Amino acid sequence: MAMRVAIFEDDSATRMMLTTYLRSHGMGVAAHESAVDVVRHTRGCMPDVILMDMWMPSVDGMEAIRQLRADPSTRNIPILLWSADILRPIEQSASLWGADAFVSKPISPSKIAEVLRTLCQVQ
Repeated sequence: MAMRVAIFEDDSATRMMLTTYLRSHGMGVAAHESAVDVVRHTRGCMPDVILMDMWMPSVDGMEAIRQLRADPSTRNIPILLWSADILRPIEQSASLWGADAFVSKPISPSKIAEVLRTLCQVQ
């Protein structure tokens, strides 16, 4: 069975590029432009792993992760948090917020796929 990935990313070009790349490498992808209703969206696709953008309008990555970790049906799904914000100590805080890993943008789609696969193998 193909690995299922849920992407929460507000930038449409990035979302489309990742979706295309991951699907072309045999992964199932559910892509969302917002983390509003993150638990409902995640329950709907029940991914093996989540790729969460840190800064999105309405609900940011920290709040989305908090909601996912609070729900029994989504709390154990591995989450890869990512951000282009290099001015804040996000990497050090990512695990405190409930993320399983953190990567900085920009990053190649192949590296994203590698980290997502690694997170799924750990769980």
